[in-house]
Amino acid sequence: MISLSRPSAAPPQLNAEALQKCVRVKTSGFFRVSLRTILRTSGSLAAALFMGLCLGCGGGGGGSSPSYPPPIISSFTASKSPITQGTSTTLVAVFTGGTGHIDLGVGPVSNGVPVSSGTLSKDTTFTLTVTNPAGAAVTATTTVAVNGPPGTLGITLTGLPTGMSGLVNVFGPGGYSHTTITSENLTGLASGTYALVPSGLWDGAGQTGQTYQATGGQSLVVPAGGTANATITYSATPSLTFQVTDVSNPSGTVPLKLNFIPGGTFLMGAQPGEQDFSDDELPQHPVTIGQGFYMADYLTTQALWTALMGTNPSWFSLGAGGSTTNDFTRPVEFVSWNDLNAASTGFLAKLNAATASSRPTGMAFRLPTEAEWEYACRAGTTTRFYWGDDPAYTILNQYAWWSGNSGATTHPAGSLGAGSANPLGLFDINGNVWEWCGDWYGPYTTAAQTDPAGPASGSFHVVRGGSWYHGDNFCRSANRSYSGPDDRFSSIGFRVVLAAAGP
Repeated sequence: MISLSRPSAAPPQLNAEALQKCVRVKTSGFFRVSLRTILRTSGSLAAALFMGLCLGCGGGGGGSSPSYPPPIISSFTASKSPITQGTSTTLVAVFTGGTGHIDLGVGPVSNGVPVSSGTLSKDTTFTLTVTNPAGAAVTATTTVAVNGPPGTLGITLTGLPTGMSGLVNVFGPGGYSHTTITSENLTGLASGTYALVPSGLWDGAGQTGQTYQATGGQSLVVPAGGTANATITYSATPSLTFQVTDVSNPSGTVPLKLNFIPGGTFLMGAQPGEQDFSDDELPQHPVTIGQGFYMADYLTTQALWTALMGTNPSWFSLGAGGSTTNDFTRPVEFVSWNDLNAASTGFLAKLNAATASSRPTGMAFRLPTEAEWEYACRAGTTTRFYWGDDPAYTILNQYAWWSGNSGATTHPAGSLGAGSANPLGLFDINGNVWEWCGDWYGPYTTAAQTDPAGPASGSFHVVRGGSWYHGDNFCRSANRSYSGPDDRFSSIGFRVVLAAAGP
């Protein structure tokens, strides 16, 4: 949980004082040892060796043997580890004060010696010995990890109509990344765990109302020299697109597209022991979403807000000074919960009025409940993010705008690309701006619930998803925060849902 402040010179945003939730200080993950290198110093550092000379014939004089500097090893590493059998790495040594040799038959070194993994059947430790003419020596070791024979990952995509491509991102050991759009076998892979993250898709017609949602995203182990297989299944679900008339330009419209989210049951909240969890995310408890609903595939943009309301309140707009240009594809922000929900003048009231003749009977626009938001964000996954646990936050940049990659600003909705949508086809569900939910903020219970809507009253409303201003861990699916109903910050926006109207 984080809190609020209103800096005068910097863009206002949700940060860390009034929410009374401890922000955990944690290692960023940027300082990790990438090579399994062990340095060991042995022997003594040689001092200068002096020898007295015998003088004859009553004469006098003297002399000494040469003085050798002690050998020093600055580093000894492998350029790549682990390596797969059939590839190679290079042992790189930096030293002074002598001559270096590496054992296991590699021989003398200057600044690099290639080693083929074809000669290695398992992890191998090499020892570098540097000796000077005086006989003083120091040693250092480095271990080269070997993955063994390359493996194969078979990926099958099903459920798409003929001629339509899929979209699955694959992440693996050593920074491996690959995007597949059709069924294929990925060969030559190092052994280890691979994450498959499918994106929701839509047909080329766009307005015709067809979305393809994915199931089968998973993590699986490719064994050394072996094969693992995975199936990603796409299924067609309806979507809706509304053309909202621009109040300042009646001949112009702004599209609002929504994807259908089928009902189901999931575990809401953090997993027990989840990395970087906060206490208000517990206890994890079963929640049933009793009936399907439609959710906007994009955050509400400045364009849509301006079309309905006639003004643009966003900090990141030309008029407010947070941007040097107007980019109406950015999410709208600096809007309060009450700005959205005011009975006749709020955004939602105006959106419902503008779509009265085109909305399905018995359905109305509103904010998602907190349970609906997390259910849609997870998209059937149980990991910290819909793309996996991502313990070092190495994949986050491909799916979310947060403080580490945002450049201290919002970004156009969906600008991370088609592959960044979650399996239900939702963009920016993590990061960019926090999203208002309809609920008052309150503690979880252990009891199973169906269609929970939060406490009956409170002082703060829930916001979800993280933002351009906040850290990586706030983008987790389970993370919660909150803000007052009249608060406006440059880090809070929203997306709408279309659901069965209440009684």
